[in-house]
Amino acid sequence: WQSQLIQTAPAGIATATQQSQLHTANENIHLVSGNHTDISAGQSLTAHAVESLNLFAQSSGIKVQANQGKVEVQAQNDELQLNALKDAVLTSSAGRVNIAAQEEVLITCKGAYIKFSNGEIEIGSPKLVRVKAPLEVTGPASMNYNHPSWPKTIPKIPLKLKVGQSAHGGGGFAGMPYVLFADGVEKMKGILNAKGELEIEHELTTGKYKVELANGRVFHLPVVKKCEGKDKYTSKGFFPGSANPEVEEYAKLVQGIFTDNNDAK
Repeated sequence: WQSQLIQTAPAGIATATQQSQLHTANENIHLVSGNHTDISAGQSLTAHAVESLNLFAQSSGIKVQANQGKVEVQAQNDELQLNALKDAVLTSSAGRVNIAAQEEVLITCKGAYIKFSNGEIEIGSPKLVRVKAPLEVTGPASMNYNHPSWPKTIPKIPLKLKVGQSAHGGGGFAGMPYVLFADGVEKMKGILNAKGELEIEHELTTGKYKVELANGRVFHLPVVKKCEGKDKYTSKGFFPGSANPEVEEYAKLVQGIFTDNNDAK
């Protein structure tokens, strides 16, 4: 038997606060409704997933619209596919349409094709090719196109992980060899510094770390992310004015384990 909390009310449930709300789980969070699910934000809405992100609409389509600013879609390390069973339309009402590729551009329909590759243009057709325009043939010419630069790695931020000998801090395992795992994958090996700390370049997609020391001790360290502004510790589950001394002590411990370079003393 495990402790559980269940809320139910026939006429609805509402929670409200003038500051922040945190919903966190070690496993899954489910949002399910029989009709509509609405999510609104006064400023920004961010969806981030370590593995995959899926959007699916069964019967009425999907709309992605921006009233101001550009819409940017990138596949930073793999292919981008846009497929349609019926018509596909690409237009620019007040500007240009640019199509560019580093290796090859191929346009084809029912066997006829135009291929741009290696600085050459190849036109092929199983039937007649009609040219309905005056032709002007001059010498060779070329045009360069600036392709977007892609990030080489996932964005990183510097972090210090402090491995203490007790929940109250104190002397760390200074000079102890360690192996660091990020989300279960070995990331680096080294020796703890004089304060019992190890410095890493934390990738934003990493959810947890594990430190194995040479003496057999193992530490599991979940990533604690800070909120912005005066509520920077609400994402850790700690709120100003807490009257519970055990919670306050644990807050100090977590804040000591995860300190970035700006917070380091």
